[in-house]
Amino acid sequence: MKQLFGQYLTAAGDGTGAYNANLDHSSAAVSYKITVPTGETYNLARMLIYIEDTTPMSITDYGKLTALTNGVSFTATIGGETLVLDGGVPVKANGGYKALCYDQTIDSAGSGNDICAARWTFTNYGGPLVLSEGDSFQAILNDNFTGLVAHTFFVEGIRYFGG
Repeated sequence: MKQLFGQYLTAAGDGTGAYNANLDHSSAAVSYKITVPTGETYNLARMLIYIEDTTPMSITDYGKLTALTNGVSFTATIGGETLVLDGGVPVKANGGYKALCYDQTIDSAGSGNDICAARWTFTNYGGPLVLSEGDSFQAILNDNFTGLVAHTFFVEGIRYFGG
C-alpha cells in the first residue's frame, strides 16, 4: 500500500516532539531527523526549509542571526552507511540554501517578520531519496538558534507500508 505523507524532522525521528529547531545546540550537535519504522519504506521527494525572524534578513545572515559557526549539515543513513548530501559544505547563512537547493527566497512582510524559505527537491537528482526500514535522513545542527522565531524542516514523499 502507498500513501502521500509529510512529516517534520524531529529529534525523536518519528515526527513526535519539538519540530521547531530554534534552540541552543551549540554545546553538542543535535540531529533533527526522520527514521523509517519497521515494515515501511519512504520515498522522499523534497524538503521544505523554513526560517522566520525579525526584519531585515540578508543572504549573509542565518535568519537574522550572524552567520553560523558550524552550520547545518544534511546526511542520510542508508543500510548503515552515512551519505553526506550537502557536499560536505554545511549551510552557514541564508544564501547557502540557494547553493544547495536552488529554490530559495527571502520574503519581507513589511512590518512583520521576514521569511527565508527553501525547497530541496530530491527528485531533481533523478529520483526520490529512498529510505528503507531503519534508515534515516537528518539535518544536523550545532549552533545557537534561539534568536530565530521559527526554524523547521518538513519532508514530503510517498510512504509504502503493509506489504
